[in-house]
Amino acid sequence: MNTALIKTAINKILKEGGDSNYFVIDITKDYYIQAASSKGAEDVFCEAVSNQYLSKESKLTDEQLAKLKQIGWNTPTESNVNFFTERPANNNIAIEALANFIATTVSAVYSSKTLSKESFQFHLE
Repeated sequence: MNTALIKTAINKILKEGGDSNYFVIDITKDYYIQAASSKGAEDVFCEAVSNQYLSKESKLTDEQLAKLKQIGWNTPTESNVNFFTERPANNNIAIEALANFIATTVSAVYSSKTLSKESFQFHLE
């Protein structure tokens, strides 16, 4: 998967807006990943949808749940109801690694091979 759109999205929330920037990647009608940060920050907080927000027909399988953990997502908690992680994004290497992490999740867990500009929704404070 080409990570260029993901890297652009990460850079946008780190370099534009204000303190409460985020983007959402709509992978399918039901599946999404979101990432939040602030202008000038060094880390990005990410969430991947959990079964709590999915209809019975869209629930993640045991295999998908295991893959999320294997890739490096933290299991939902009472205060974080989606899978979550906080990753460094303080240089180009870290941003590349974060983009690859998100791309791996999109393809390996949610079975999508491509993303388009229309997949991304932004909120810049």
